[in-house]
Amino acid sequence: MKTTTAAALTLLAAASGVAAQLASSSAAAVAAPPLATVVAPAPPAPAAPAASTSAAPVASCGTAGANTIVTTQAELTAAITPGCTAFLGSLRLSGTAISSLAPLAAIASTQLTLEIGNTAIQSLAGLTALATIGEYLEIHDNANLINLDGAASLKNVDGGILVYQNPKLASISGLSGVTNINSAKSPKYAFGLSVYGNPVLPSLAGLQNLQTAGNLLDLRSNAQLADVSIGASGAQFPVSSITLVGLPKVSSLAPLAVYSAATPNGVSLNVSTCDSLPSLAGLNLTTISALNISHNAALSDISALKTSKLTGAIVVGDNSKLCDLSPLSANSSTVVSSCGATQAVTGGGASGSGGATATAGAAGSSTNGTKSGAVPAVAAMSSAATAVSMLAAAGLASMFLL
Repeated sequence: MKTTTAAALTLLAAASGVAAQLASSSAAAVAAPPLATVVAPAPPAPAAPAASTSAAPVASCGTAGANTIVTTQAELTAAITPGCTAFLGSLRLSGTAISSLAPLAAIASTQLTLEIGNTAIQSLAGLTALATIGEYLEIHDNANLINLDGAASLKNVDGGILVYQNPKLASISGLSGVTNINSAKSPKYAFGLSVYGNPVLPSLAGLQNLQTAGNLLDLRSNAQLADVSIGASGAQFPVSSITLVGLPKVSSLAPLAVYSAATPNGVSLNVSTCDSLPSLAGLNLTTISALNISHNAALSDISALKTSKLTGAIVVGDNSKLCDLSPLSANSSTVVSSCGATQAVTGGGASGSGGATATAGAAGSSTNGTKSGAVPAVAAMSSAATAVSMLAAAGLASMFLL
């Protein structure tokens, strides 16, 4: 019992350290400077002056550094003044009374975030001119949204892209013009791509032209997602966190080889409830700051971790086909295998109450000692879910959601 308590406290301390690092990273984010208004010079004195070659004025609307919240179609029309091409601050659309983005047709940039949530739109039609978003593109809880077509001019998203809880979303190919996510702020600003809770989305097609993708990948609860291909050929993305949870159709992580560039503090890796995944082949992570491999019914090969240095908490449990744990031997004294045990949780929570509330039952979790140069991890924990609850208390619920 003393060993259990001490090790659990060690995990909590380690998890708190990771949380502090992420909080520090987020605090380092600096809002983009207000967009300047460019005014053409006055014409020369002669009656027949030569044609001016100076740039046309950039008309702006919105309020620099502030949130403009729009809840109706009429409010959206009123928020975009005639001739406006640059929206200052953040524009947040929220309300089922919004059914068209046509009033935004001339907007080429937003200073901060563009949020489209709980609207009645079916696509992004209307974002014809939008090329740059200064912080986040956030698209969520749109009951009628089918695809993201209509934003073909979008190239740069300087914060991150979040697409979540859109029940009918079947394609994100409309984002195929995007080449950069968080290119200037990474790695200090920890964000990148988050796609979760889209139950009919089959692939990430549309993100194949990315040259930069921030330093975070969060894919959760996408029941039909089978293809996680991302990034342009030859691209290499730094990464501080990879979360792959509740993806029962994903059978290969090979497309994620683009996430191999090192970040200073290593990578937190969570692979859980991915029932069709036989191995971690494709991952090439030098340093892993926290590791959770749980509830993966088909997983039998973790040799991709053999060359990774683990520096923090390790949780391994309820992987009934995972019998060879030797890739972790260089980082821990003892790892308890769940090889051959009855699978307690499958498919993102098909067994029991599922998801974050499901326990690993009798399946063993990792039990780690300390080797020279390694940080103590989890010792004698009764289930992977117990470890997760501790991590959640330290502010890492989204990173280690089971």
